[in-house]
Amino acid sequence: MNKIEMEYMYRDAGNNKLRHRIVFENKNNLTIRQIRDLIQIVFIDKFWFDPDRCGVKRLNFKRFDSELDHLWHEIEWIGITTKRKTSDVDIADFLFDSLKGNQFYKLEKDKLEEYSFEP
Repeated sequence: MNKIEMEYMYRDAGNNKLRHRIVFENKNNLTIRQIRDLIQIVFIDKFWFDPDRCGVKRLNFKRFDSELDHLWHEIEWIGITTKRKTSDVDIADFLFDSLKGNQFYKLEKDKLEEYSFEP
């Protein structure tokens, strides 16, 4: 079974950066194309996510600066790997948890109160 390696980054408003790599299991054998397509749908503006809502490590600087720091992390790279997993989170769970977590922010951002669907 192929595993999925992802590099993500935290960048504060001062453009200071921290990076981290994680290796997920891929129990559902999702392809990179499927993962990429899901990320573009699920993540805020196609690459932002809140790590606390999807089970990955939050990156932060030693000192919190309320003028520069925020919640959002961004995905930089994702690919198939044969490396050992570094997380107990499966890539499908990561994506699903991101979807659930990001819906709160998307709804708040858009101020939506209801959806209507056209037949």
